[in-house]
Amino acid sequence: MLLAAKLSNLSEYARRSWCPVAVPEGLLTDRELDFITERGQRLRAVRGEDLGAHSTMYRVRATFAPKEHILGNFEQAQDPVRPGFRFHPWCVDDPRALVTQASLVLAGKYYSVDEWTVLRQESESPAHQTWYLRGILGDSGFLAEFWLTFTSESPVVDFRGLITWSDRSDSRDDLFVDAIALETGELLSLDYRRRNGHAEPQWVNGRWLNLLAGRIGFIDGSGIPLHGRMLCWPQVKPLDYMHPDISTLLAGWQAPVYGLLRGGWEGRWLAHGNVPSWREKRDESSSFGAVLLEKGQLYDPRSLGLAGSPGITGDQEDFAASKGSRAIRVGDANYLYEAAHAIQQDAFRGMGHYEKGEALDPGAHSEWISWSGYTHWSHGVSPDRLGKLGAVDGRRATGWIGYDDQHRSQNNLAAYYALTGDPLARTFLEQHLRTDRAMIPDRMGAPRAVGRLLLTWANMHRLLGGEARGHLYGLMADKISAVFSQWAGGSSRGSVRIITYGTNARMGITDPSTGEPIPAWSCWEHGLACVGLYAALKVLPPGNARDQCYHLLLGISRSLVKHAVFYQAGEWVWCDTVHYPLPDQPPLQISDRDIGMPLPSGLYKRGSTYVNERDDFGGIANWILPAMLIFLEIIPETDPDRLLGESIVYSVTGGKTAYDRRTAEWWAVARRSTYAL
Repeated sequence: MLLAAKLSNLSEYARRSWCPVAVPEGLLTDRELDFITERGQRLRAVRGEDLGAHSTMYRVRATFAPKEHILGNFEQAQDPVRPGFRFHPWCVDDPRALVTQASLVLAGKYYSVDEWTVLRQESESPAHQTWYLRGILGDSGFLAEFWLTFTSESPVVDFRGLITWSDRSDSRDDLFVDAIALETGELLSLDYRRRNGHAEPQWVNGRWLNLLAGRIGFIDGSGIPLHGRMLCWPQVKPLDYMHPDISTLLAGWQAPVYGLLRGGWEGRWLAHGNVPSWREKRDESSSFGAVLLEKGQLYDPRSLGLAGSPGITGDQEDFAASKGSRAIRVGDANYLYEAAHAIQQDAFRGMGHYEKGEALDPGAHSEWISWSGYTHWSHGVSPDRLGKLGAVDGRRATGWIGYDDQHRSQNNLAAYYALTGDPLARTFLEQHLRTDRAMIPDRMGAPRAVGRLLLTWANMHRLLGGEARGHLYGLMADKISAVFSQWAGGSSRGSVRIITYGTNARMGITDPSTGEPIPAWSCWEHGLACVGLYAALKVLPPGNARDQCYHLLLGISRSLVKHAVFYQAGEWVWCDTVHYPLPDQPPLQISDRDIGMPLPSGLYKRGSTYVNERDDFGGIANWILPAMLIFLEIIPETDPDRLLGESIVYSVTGGKTAYDRRTAEWWAVARRSTYAL
């Protein structure tokens, strides 16, 4: 099978480099391949690490001109017997220069790593070796982690780092340091240096000093993320500036290389499998490059993902059935560079819990209960406080707080990791999983929380391997069981088989005689629930959890098709919320046997106090359509409600794919997003 790819040099300098390209798991299996460029050049391609059950990383050895994009295809290797990994001589002419030292000043006292407690090789191939180092900064409560990825015969080393404050013996939930820095023997190029407020490296006492920040705050579990490249300059003098690897080092100072498949992800992309497709032909490039030129601070907002307070708005850039379409459909490698910056926000939210220099084991803290990524604010709910007295709140120290369940979304993180295998991104996924394992068990939550948690976990289930998959299966099964045992539709005799309902003024459903709020169900929240339930259905193995997931999904999506829209004056009208009648309560005074029965058709009309309709399709109504697409995908052709569902979908799509990318990322929940009647 021929697979096309585009290799991109984001730097203005020429370079010789191994370019990483993620390939869907199982699509290519050879350890050695050839990459045949459009000009007929035959380049070496080497298989590397697997990313769970989703992607396999390949690396292609290429020589790039400045800002060059190389197009080509993977093919069977003509000569599969090739040399093994070789360190570039400039990387090993002074091995001590590769050691990175983290240091900080706290309350006027200097701290640094006395010894590295962990040094291990994480992955290897004939093209690369990734090494991991971890050490404690004295008794400061700070931990430093670094990943160095060497590629064969290259003087540029990919560098990732994370410096986290997580001290179980310190009862404070936040603190401020006076300064924090890195010292390296080789020159370190940190990406986003100006935007993040890092100082330019300075040569001090025979080492490079990289001041990351002056006075800066931390909360328990938060840290400073680092993304860049270590440049191994030769020790020989005089320096031959005409050596071709000097240009490679200059390119490494500026920017990385990224590779992207051109096609190949159809049916294989993240939990839902589908690649978003849209018609709009405008330029999809980002303004992120201009943003990088602006001076900023580490805790400033990021261009992708969620806001510092995730609950600030219900329509954020990260929300969708899937992300990453700029990369997998448009082929924009700049998306990966932008996403790498955006996902760093996870380090600020306080999810990185450690204990004595090791990742905290939730299994050893049975009385630790988490809430929005933090230890639950109530001492009664979480007797184990992880050594802290108060409730963690990032607004004072970092300006970033945890992901509440109803706004939980890590679609860009999942997409970025699926395409790069970045060890820092994997660490964020693993940190979130540890915190999620401490969640309150058997809790249903709001419909949108059900959907967003299940979508996040389903993506993680595809991307992570080993024990993580078992933990994620347990989380999804527990959530689905809680919903299945508590959902209002479970005992309903009618066709409104919703998860839950509520009574509050925000829903806009009131008793016409009193103006007081009456019970209502949120259509758009149930649409979000379906997005997550369908993602879980696709990754769960056969069994009770999967069966329950299917019954929930079928009941809820059918409810949306039949009762979240109504037809008036020749058009479909979409509802944000609809009244949910209860027995012996005004104004409808129904009986017990009528629970779950739909509203009388006469109450479905514009201006009715029993429905809160939209003036036009868009906004949160766009979150309902994916559930209808799912419904049409899971029911048989003979289902009596199929024609109704197809008619509603056609009224929105006109039998065409989505017009713009953002809409397409919602419609990609299903293989087919159009119906031509």
